[in-house]
Amino acid sequence: MKARRITAISIAVGFLIFLGLEGWLVSNDEEGDTISEVMHETGKKWMCIPFLLGYLMGHWTWPIYNKKGE
Repeated sequence: MKARRITAISIAVGFLIFLGLEGWLVSNDEEGDTISEVMHETGKKWMCIPFLLGYLMGHWTWPIYNKKGE
């Protein structure tokens, strides 16, 4: 259970850092530098990026059941 708590805290901290960075990038005057804008432009050039991100999100969130049905 300790490893699960460390993982959850790490994810939460990473998410907060991500939001902080995105907020800082939104607040400056430069155009096209936010994480979402860079990902959108990169996705136009490399069509596999949106597909792989979707696949990864589906892999992380798809329900997985063990043999006990939990």
